[in-house]
Amino acid sequence: EQNLQLALESTATAVTVDAAVTPVNTIDATMGNNFTSKPILQLPFEGRNIVGLLALQPGVTYYGDNDRSNYRSGNVNGGKSDQTNITLDGVDFNDQDERASFSSAFRVSLDTVEEFRVVTTGANAELGRSSGAQITLVSKSGTNAPHASAYYFLRNRATNANSFFNNQSGLPVAKLNRNIYGTSIGGPVRKDKLFIFGNYEARHDRREDSTVNRVPTQSFRNGELKYLRNDRSIATVTPAQVRTMVDPLGLGANTLSTRILNSYPLPNDTSQGDGLNTSGFRFNAPVGLHWQSYMTRLDYVRGNHTFFARGNLQRDRSTDIPFFPGQPPSNTNLDSSKGIALGWNGVIKSAIVT
Repeated sequence: EQNLQLALESTATAVTVDAAVTPVNTIDATMGNNFTSKPILQLPFEGRNIVGLLALQPGVTYYGDNDRSNYRSGNVNGGKSDQTNITLDGVDFNDQDERASFSSAFRVSLDTVEEFRVVTTGANAELGRSSGAQITLVSKSGTNAPHASAYYFLRNRATNANSFFNNQSGLPVAKLNRNIYGTSIGGPVRKDKLFIFGNYEARHDRREDSTVNRVPTQSFRNGELKYLRNDRSIATVTPAQVRTMVDPLGLGANTLSTRILNSYPLPNDTSQGDGLNTSGFRFNAPVGLHWQSYMTRLDYVRGNHTFFARGNLQRDRSTDIPFFPGQPPSNTNLDSSKGIALGWNGVIKSAIVT
């Protein structure tokens, strides 16, 4: 027999933690952030509107899509929203028509954005066109690796609470069905040389907006006219008094006017009207929205030079609320905006870059 002896050597464990640290900007006085495609696709956005990225920045106030037509519905550090400068792939992308809050010339699908950069304060001369935020968007391009995606988002009223005025008028929760779906595909046409990327996205809204309009009361339709006396009491002029005091010739009520008054729905809301001869009628008014967005980008690489062509197309149709139930929409809006951009990036000489 032989006894075996085991010796215990010293052990050491080393744990190394590597974390990417965002460097402090020591070059200039600009303040802002960059977002790449991953957070753009993963962050939740109302209606998949990329404006939400701007609204996350310090000093930015945005009141949502419901008031986009008002330039005061959003601002950066207190400045007017029409002072915001937006570029896409280095090309001016500002909405010179509506000049609405944080709006661009076309709608930008999240799946078409490779990078979102924003400078909220202290923009350099290379960016400065105005005093507001400087927003730079870079669209996606195809790569040597083919890739594709498809997506579908649904929002409805299943978890919505009813509004106070709807409850007061005995109306159900207004409908809200929002369907957003799309697809994108990208890849090489010729490896290392020619690439293509395309995206299609559609949004269909079938919703109802709670709206109220002024209608005549039942007593007014019956020919009674009510008014307030100086002591704030209510006085009523009856049809008989009208005939003797106002209508001595006995012409009577105009049948056409009477027919029009009786065509209005009966009031169900007291928040409108004078409470004497007119009141309010509230209902859930249907609103339709059908948006379609197309985007295609073609890239060609030759040595130190890259050329690209990008095309955008919108085919939008939306309807406004009718005045009363059963009536056609008060307005139908059509938008077929189109745009094309051409770009060239390259090195001509060591000191000349395009």
